[in-house]
Amino acid sequence: MTLSVPLDDEVMDFSSPRKSLKFKVDGDLFEAAPDVAAELAIEFMDLSNKIDETESTPEQQIAVLHAMFNMVLFPESAERFIGRLRDTQNPIGYEKINRIVKW
Repeated sequence: MTLSVPLDDEVMDFSSPRKSLKFKVDGDLFEAAPDVAAELAIEFMDLSNKIDETESTPEQQIAVLHAMFNMVLFPESAERFIGRLRDTQNPIGYEKINRIVKW
């Protein structure tokens, strides 16, 4: 199979169209990169599979959850987001986490 590529002066631009992805949870604004670095994406998939394992301890599941959000959110957003995972007055629960991850 041969692939033909036209030669001209055009420059293919693979830049991301946005500087960040923003989302809100109960008034808090969080930011993530518009794309996940390839190596982090592989780690993210591996970690997300590990959190589903029934043999992992609650401490391991919490560590995996924190690691996942530290990989995809900007540092300040990750810190606030993770803080809300244990916040009894302003929590982020599993239902919201699942919706955010799917988005």
